Amino acid sequence: MLFDPNQHKLRLIDWGLSDFYIPKKLYNVNVCSLYYKAPELLLNYEKYDTSLDIWSVGVLFAQLVHIFANKI
Repeated sequence: MLFDPNQHKLRLIDWGLSDFYIPKKLYNVNVCSLYYKAPELLLNYEKYDTSLDIWSVGVLFAQLVHIFANKI
């Protein structure tokens, strides 16, 4: 995710590891960088679901809040 504060534009990038969700399918646990990994990936759980995406979005929002809070 890239944010341009001058133009107030948000861009979602790098869909290289994106996939369609199929229940009970085994997925690769090496799908994101360490800072954004959900607990199930750290525990090598291969049957994860879309809750992994919610975790990553939460980490992104927390990071944005941290960045903007330090600018004030």
